[in-house]
Amino acid sequence: MPDRTITWLRAADTAAAFLLIVSIWILLSGGMRTTIAGVRISATSPERLAFAAAGVLAVRHACRPRPSLLAWLRALVPRTIPAVWRAVTPIWAASRFGVIAIGFIAVLLIGNPEMRGAPRISSGALANLPARWDAFWYLDIAVNGYRWVDNPLEMQNVAFFPAFPWTMRAGGLLLGAYSPGIRPPDAHRRMMWGGWLVALVTFWAALVCVYRWAETRAGPHAATTTVTLLAAYPFAVFFSAPYSEPLYLLSVAAACLHVERGAWGRGAAWGFLAALVRPTGVLLIVPLAWIALERQRWRPPPVRAAMAMGLALAAPAAALLLHSLTIYQLTGRLFAWSDVQAAWGRNYQLTTWLGTDLARMAEHGVLEYVEASPVVVLNGGAAFMALLLLWTVARRAGVAYALFVIVNLAPAIASGGLMSVGRFTSTLFPLFFALATLVPERHVTTVIVAFSLLQGLLATLFFTWRPPF
Repeated sequence: MPDRTITWLRAADTAAAFLLIVSIWILLSGGMRTTIAGVRISATSPERLAFAAAGVLAVRHACRPRPSLLAWLRALVPRTIPAVWRAVTPIWAASRFGVIAIGFIAVLLIGNPEMRGAPRISSGALANLPARWDAFWYLDIAVNGYRWVDNPLEMQNVAFFPAFPWTMRAGGLLLGAYSPGIRPPDAHRRMMWGGWLVALVTFWAALVCVYRWAETRAGPHAATTTVTLLAAYPFAVFFSAPYSEPLYLLSVAAACLHVERGAWGRGAAWGFLAALVRPTGVLLIVPLAWIALERQRWRPPPVRAAMAMGLALAAPAAALLLHSLTIYQLTGRLFAWSDVQAAWGRNYQLTTWLGTDLARMAEHGVLEYVEASPVVVLNGGAAFMALLLLWTVARRAGVAYALFVIVNLAPAIASGGLMSVGRFTSTLFPLFFALATLVPERHVTTVIVAFSLLQGLLATLFFTWRPPF
């Protein structure tokens, strides 16, 4: 290829990268308005620069598709970077930023007709993109801490566990939310984007953990397929938002991986964190105990090893107790975080919701039920997939991981029926390993494409304030 062509291609790629970087800077800082030599300069619209960057890249690749920008970026990656990072990063980037792009386009083209009064952190569509649904509860905890009104039937932030709001604060600190002169709503916007940044980084780390876990069982090819299926899964849309799902996935996968290796201290630390991310984290004790006993071949370990194992197994319970005591000081209720779930319609009346749904189907027919409750059907499909894969999980990943799936799903289904079941299944990494080893290789691409299309649909719902729960 002539040198002039290479120079032109690199100039176009550099210009696109520059426009994208400036758009991100404007998004995080609010931009600038100034006057230089009598000329007024204003840079306050990240959307325009992002579209300009996309336009430059589109024209450049239409004229010269090869070598692509991706090929040049790969050439810049040092060979010393671990293979797992090289395998995981393209999957992570394509899936997460693809979902964000779909959400942004959906907001511009469809808008939010059902939520015109929805809370905002910015007037710009792109800057406001992470501000959806439960992200505001996490932001409230990060900014104001826990608050309580003595009415468990009223939605309150004590329903949410503290680990993700803590990381949101750390992300906000990195983005200058606590800088002198920064006040709401600018501080809140930076805090929200800090939570989004943390969610993206922790999801990348979670994929690395899941890859390593799967690789020890079936090799790198199965590991790559596992993380690809996980990232493409329809309900993986929550990994592209300031939600606790990425941190929970990271903590449970890391805890299992370290306990398998006999790294009891690290396993304890990750198990402790898992129980501070969401309440079902405490039930990690069940699969971790099974893993530990299998590692000892069901024989009593030496005293020192037994103490280390006990520490790893007790850590989730200790975390839940610590959080419950903290909430008790505020509310006078040891389990206020559980009591207030009733405000979201969660109560342990399995027969009630099951009987209601069956009665509706019997009265109106399955087709009409699907038309009236499509999101419930999608969640039901996720639960059905988990049920079908449970035996494969036990056979190919181990009984401990079948128990892991059960203890995560059973409380959610028992308390809320199919509500949010798809979201909960997104963190159950053994399901995707089972799927990767079960689906014939010639059909894997078909499954990934189908998953991705459904994830795009759920991203459209999520970012336009239509509940995909």
